[in-house]
Formats: sequence, structure tokens, C-alpha cells
Amino acid sequence: ARWFDAGGYRPVRIRIEAEKPAPRDRTVEVRLAFSDSGRGQDEDLLVSDRFTLTANETVVEGIVRCPAISDWATLVWRTFVDGDLAAGLSSPLGVPIPLASGGQDGFMRLLRPELTRSGSKGLRDARSLNTLTVGRSGRMMIDRVRSEPLEDWLDYTSVEAVTFSLDGLRSFASEHPEEHAALRRWLLAGGLVWIEQAGDYADNLREIDELLMLERWRMTSTDEAIDEPVDAAPLAPVTPPEGELPATAAVEEREPKGSVTAVAGAAGWGYLNLTVPENPPESPLENSAEQFQEPVGRGFAVQTTPGDTRGWFAQRDVGFGRVVAFRQLPFDVPDSLFRGPAREVIGGWQMNRWAMRHGLQPAGASPEFGNLLIEGVGMAPVMEFQVLITLFVLAIGPLNYWLLWRRQQLQLLVVTTPLAALAATLALAAYASMADGFGVKARAQSVTMIDQATQEAASWSRVSHYVATTPEELPTIPGDAAIYPVAPGWESALAADVPQRTVCWEKKGRWEAAEQGGATQTLPAGWFPARTTVQHVVVRSRTTPARLEFTGKRVADGLRVANRLGARVDLVVVRDADGAWSQADALGEGAAVALKPVERLDAMKAFRTLAIANVPTFPAGAGKAIEDTLERLGGSGDLRRVQRSMATVRLSENLGARALDALTGLDGGRSLDVPPRSYIAVTSQAVETPLAWDRVEEVGSFHVVVGRW
Repeated sequence: ARWFDAGGYRPVRIRIEAEKPAPRDRTVEVRLAFSDSGRGQDEDLLVSDRFTLTANETVVEGIVRCPAISDWATLVWRTFVDGDLAAGLSSPLGVPIPLASGGQDGFMRLLRPELTRSGSKGLRDARSLNTLTVGRSGRMMIDRVRSEPLEDWLDYTSVEAVTFSLDGLRSFASEHPEEHAALRRWLLAGGLVWIEQAGDYADNLREIDELLMLERWRMTSTDEAIDEPVDAAPLAPVTPPEGELPATAAVEEREPKGSVTAVAGAAGWGYLNLTVPENPPESPLENSAEQFQEPVGRGFAVQTTPGDTRGWFAQRDVGFGRVVAFRQLPFDVPDSLFRGPAREVIGGWQMNRWAMRHGLQPAGASPEFGNLLIEGVGMAPVMEFQVLITLFVLAIGPLNYWLLWRRQQLQLLVVTTPLAALAATLALAAYASMADGFGVKARAQSVTMIDQATQEAASWSRVSHYVATTPEELPTIPGDAAIYPVAPGWESALAADVPQRTVCWEKKGRWEAAEQGGATQTLPAGWFPARTTVQHVVVRSRTTPARLEFTGKRVADGLRVANRLGARVDLVVVRDADGAWSQADALGEGAAVALKPVERLDAMKAFRTLAIANVPTFPAGAGKAIEDTLERLGGSGDLRRVQRSMATVRLSENLGARALDALTGLDGGRSLDVPPRSYIAVTSQAVETPLAWDRVEEVGSFHVVVGRW
């Protein structure tokens, strides 16, 4: 109960003490079995890791990172020393795991790292639950934990915001460089960092940039003046009517939503623009200081400008994440923003809750599973079967009878009929196998952000797999990636059993992360069942060699590009050092070409056309089939079970999808809003998305890479 009961990877600290040292190294394997039913034999997740107790040592300690794919109720652990079960170091029965925040999913999970290590005490068990009030109806429930510094970005994945004072961030960056790097990777992958008591802004905001090393991570140009005419005409529909192809991309743009006012002297930072009520309240915050359980000083002078959050906070986007710097404390709100605008800000922060951030809920079914299926596999070929069965009936009946009648051998009907039935059955099975092909197929959509100066990358992917024949090698993903299963809604309708999933952490593996001191996650069972379409959300944050190499700085001087992304590029649009645009098509892996100058609207049209053509859509007729199924279920218990387990969040609204919508302008903002020396590349092959095996055939994939050089 020491960690958040949300999705993400929960860090479970293991500490083993030997009575006396041994003259040789010993291998200790720990297997953690989790169950959401409370019955020890019903294990939903099995996670194992190995530790080495070196010679002449008596203590070994480490963290096992466990993906929270369901609501755990009990835990059973088994310990093996040099391959033999150690009963004295194992639990005989399931140990109950109480819900850390009382089972209330409405809490926002806030972490404050401590600057001192707790040593053998492990993760700190200092938590508090608070309700923070802004005005009369603006409320945010906070589940707060104080933790020791964490060593891997996966340890933060169940956290929704990490908070420091500015002084605390200074100490954290200088005293814990490895933990600081882990926090930064989590931030790039979609984390939210609150800096409290940042004081006067411009200088301190630049210092925050230096402490978190954010100067290069400006992936948007919202602080630049826009001198182009803006047309308020509506965009092309994202989801076309059933049975129709996506419309051609429109080039009109609307005013940006949620725009910011740039902070003078702090590039990349901005004050969030808000709607301020005509009659601002006279009273300060009610009860927030007592409920936050920290002193709130309101004795400072606040200079506010109606319409934005200056005097309260400034913010900047970093990769998929965001940093928010408060002048004082987060809920020390200026009086002019006390009611409506402050509640608007709280609503925006709630979008960073785990389920909203990922577009799925642990153990919840997704209503959008079916819009990213792999075309031509995993579904019964109904029309082909009807044709084959019709031919079979005609052959085994009239044709068989007529041929034997002509030969005066009707008695052979008792032999030819079952033989023909057997041959037809084998033929149908063979046809189904051949139609699905062999090996592993995948369809993926991803957005990757790369800063080529630091070789850092963060990516969000949604991947569908279909394993027709299971490869001999086990599926693995790198230790710097988080993987979350997506369950289809029809599994709940059919009351299908949830498979037991197994994760085996290995210190060495085929991924580059293992060479960099990381690990590999082997997924031997439950994740990729044969002849079943499965889907996962994969988030990755790491250093990467993938890049586009540019020769020159300006299109006018003959800017050239070389493809080092490791995949064929279908389209690349580039903004040079002067802000001019250029484009190249069909750039093979390792190829180098000269970029041709284009207008920004032409580049936008080329990119948006591809993006809209690849918006996930349900197969033609799927909507009618779902409606018919629900009508047959009616008010039955099956339907109620489906409704209870169906997630209220959508994959099309997670951080990866939001980033893609922002690039294309489908969120109502300005498309291709990237700073100079940036590019957007489109590929149909994975760049930063691990596909579990080396040989995977991608079908209908769409990958977008946003980079700065």
C-alpha cells in the first residue's frame, strides 16, 4: 500500500538478508504473483527478477517494477536461491494489498521526492489525502506521497504530478544526478512537474530551464508572431460516415485553443490565457491553506493581468510533458482568477490523470479497440466461406450422386461422402490459415519527439499484434519502455477469462538499453496469444541514435537531408534556420537528397492529407454490427457487465493522439507549429516503437517523428 493504486509500473523494493556471508556468489530470484480476485491461485500477473548476492556479502537490495494492469487485491511471493525454492523467504498464502487511496479514482496522485535516501526502509510510507478547494465548486482531490529519490523513469509512471520548491529542485539536481535524469525522462514522456515558490519569473524560469535542461526542448513556436491570414472555416471531418473514405485534408485553420501569452525574457514559457469573470470576487481562497496542510502566504503583492495566469503561474511544454512554475504555492490563486478561471485550470490539470493521459484504465475495456485492427487478418472470411461451402454442398450432393449413378456404384456414397466432408474441412482450415499468413503482423500508430543535439527521444505508440505462428524466440521489449494492454469491449460481453501475464526482468538482453545499464522485459506468457488480435499502448523515453542529418542551415543555400532514422521516410517537411519550409518525398533508409522549397500551406496540406487518411476508423459495417449486438443483449446482465467495465476515457484522446492532433491542427490550433531547425517525418515502419520481435511485418502503420537539429 506504499504506492499509488493507479496504472503504470509500481516499484516494489526487495531486500534480502543472509544470516552469514557465503564464499561464492549466489543468485536470488524473486517472483511476485498478483491477483485482483483475492484468491491466491487466481494470479493475473507474475513478475520475476534476479539479484546477485555477491561473495562475502549479507545484503542484496533492488526494485522490481510491476506493471499495474489490474486492481490488485493480494500478493504472493516466491524466492529461489540458486534455483531452489526457499520456503522461508516465500509467502505461504496471499498477502492482502489494501487500496492506497481508498479505491477512489478521482484522486490526483502527487509526489514530492525527498532529498534524503531512506536506505533499508524502502519507499516512504508517508502519504496524505487532501481536498483542495478553489471557490465554491472548484475541487481537486489530492493523494500525496513523499518518496525517496527514484532511480528509473518507470518508477514515476503511476504518478500524475511531481512537485518541488525551487530550492528543492536545485538541491535535487546537484545531489542526485541519476535520479534527476530519471525524472527528466519521465517529464519528456508526458509527466507534469510543479515548481513551487518560483518567485519573480524571468530569471527563475530560465534557471528552471537550466536545472531541468529544457533549453533544447522547444517543440512549438507559439511565442512567435503569426503574420499569416487565419480562416475560421471548419476542418475536414476526422471520422467519416460509415463506409466512406476520409475526406481530403482542408487547409483552413482556426484560432489556437488554450493559447498562451509569452513571458518576456523566458523563451518557451507562457501565461495560460483564461476567461475572466466580469465581476471578480473580493474574498481570497476559502479553506485552501488548511486543506493543503502547508503555509500559504498571501502577504505578497500580486500584479495580475485580466485574461491570463500571470501572478499565479507560468508554464511550458517539454516533449509530451509540461512544467508549471508557481510564484508561491499552487493553490495560492490571485483574487481576479478566484472562481471560474481557476476551476478551468484545475480541469486542465485533471487531463493529466493517469487514465486521461493514457486513454485507458487498468482492467477496463476500451470502446475504440476495433478502430486499429490489422486489415485482412484475425477475422473470419465470411464471404469466401459461403462460396466454398456452397460449392461443397453442390459437389457432395448432386454431383457426387450423379457421378456414382453413372458408374452404377451408388453404394460408394457411404465412403465418398465422409471423405469429401473431411477434405472440405481440411481445405477450409488450410484456407483460413493461409489467409491469415504466417509469422507476426502488426499495425502501429506512433508519435516520436527527438532532440538530436542531446540524442534524447520520447515516443507514444498504439500497437495491434496478430501472431499467426508463434516464433521460437520469446517476445521482449526494452527496459526503458512501458507497455499497457488494451482490452476490447467484447471480452467483457463474453465474460472471457483474463490471461495470466508474465514479465521477466533480465539484466542482459538484445535491446540497446541493456548495454546502457538498463534491462530487458521478456513477456513469455499472456501478452501475445496465438491467432488473437491484441493491442497495447507503449511509452518509451531514452537516448537514441535515430536522426535525420542535415547539410547546411537554409533552404536557399541548398539544404540537404540524409535519412538515419532506420526506416524509409514517406514524407519529410523541414523548417530551416530562417523559418522557410522545404519538403522531400520517398526518402529511402540511408539515402540523401536535396530538399525542395515549398510554402508552409503546401507543406501543411501534404502532411495533413497523410494524417487524416490514417486516422483510426472502424471497418465498414462495424458500427451496425455493434448496434445489433447491443440490441440483442438488451437489458441483460451481460450488457450491464459491459457497461461497468467499459472505460470512460478514449485512446483517441491520450497524450500521443493529442500531440498528433496539435501537429495537424485538428485540435483547433495552428498546424505544423514547430520552431526553426525542426522537421516532421512520416514513415510506415517503426522508428522508436518496439514490436516485441525482430521480424514483424507492419501493415497499415503510421509513424510521425518530430525532431530538432
